[in-house]
Amino acid sequence: MPTKPVQVLMLCGPAGVGKSTLGWEIAAQLRRLGIAHVLLDSDELDRAWPLTTAERDRLNRANLTAFWANAAAPGHGRLVFAGVFLNAAAARDWVTACIPGASITRVVLGTTDDELERRVRAREVGSEAGEQWQRTLAQARAFRCNAGSADVLDTTGRAVPDLARQVIERTGWAGRAARAPDEPAAAETS
Repeated sequence: MPTKPVQVLMLCGPAGVGKSTLGWEIAAQLRRLGIAHVLLDSDELDRAWPLTTAERDRLNRANLTAFWANAAAPGHGRLVFAGVFLNAAAARDWVTACIPGASITRVVLGTTDDELERRVRAREVGSEAGEQWQRTLAQARAFRCNAGSADVLDTTGRAVPDLARQVIERTGWAGRAARAPDEPAAAETS
């Protein structure tokens, strides 16, 4: 039996840029449009300690493979996947190895360093807040070096619902709307 094509929207960017928040809003808008989808934050794939880099890689691959197999069982064919994903080629290879038939749309989110610091400091209140800000700043600089400004969706001062609509338009999913696998077709009203 042939593998059903899978459309993957990868929301990428430095920690704290708003990937998870945008993913939640995209999911909410897709639900309202009747578009079947699955939402996953890559952070949830390897929340274990201690792990070597090799162990973390194996855990990520095993968990994504198992997660998608379970999510695809009822017929899902779209995944909104949020994560840093700094290395575009490596991320694409990793996802397509775990999700056969995956077609990837990559959206890189960015903002100013001042705004990014404000967001990170608002969410990171624990003992590792300073370390997280340093990692985030390094990630933001690396994204700027690797992506042209035309490839980055600037989130500075933008409303999350507007950003979500823009990203959904970029995927083309709204033009191919589909109800959730277990929902009946909506009744038409006049």
